[in-house]
Amino acid sequence: MEDGHGFTIGQRLIRGVLLAFFLWQVMPDLSHVFTGIWDFFVYGILPSGQFFQALLWLVIRLVGVVGCYLIFVYWFAQFILPVTRWQDREKAATQLFLFGIRRHGAAVFVRDGDVENMPQTEKDRNGRGIAFVDLRSAITSIST
Repeated sequence: MEDGHGFTIGQRLIRGVLLAFFLWQVMPDLSHVFTGIWDFFVYGILPSGQFFQALLWLVIRLVGVVGCYLIFVYWFAQFILPVTRWQDREKAATQLFLFGIRRHGAAVFVRDGDVENMPQTEKDRNGRGIAFVDLRSAITSIST
């Protein structure tokens, strides 16, 4: 069941739980950073070394999460998109990443050899699209 924005309720729930877990993990560092910013702008107190250490750990954790996300996207792209060469995997991973952040062309879902019904909003998207194909289906592409 979709919630009107293209995501199922389960997908929203999983993203929400992961975001809550990440925020729970970085809460002490966020507290130090916000306290340092508040003290600087309200009281004119320069940030302490603890502020900069917390800010550094926040950046490191954020880069780690984004790096892991990109590695998983690149890894899974070869399994859920029809690719055979390394160059194709890079293009597929890019398209899958764009799909994840909702910046893609039309998305086609092929199940048992049939294209599933696409909403009109999906058909009207401009740019490169993406095709999700199950293991029992075959798909061909004709470049023009």
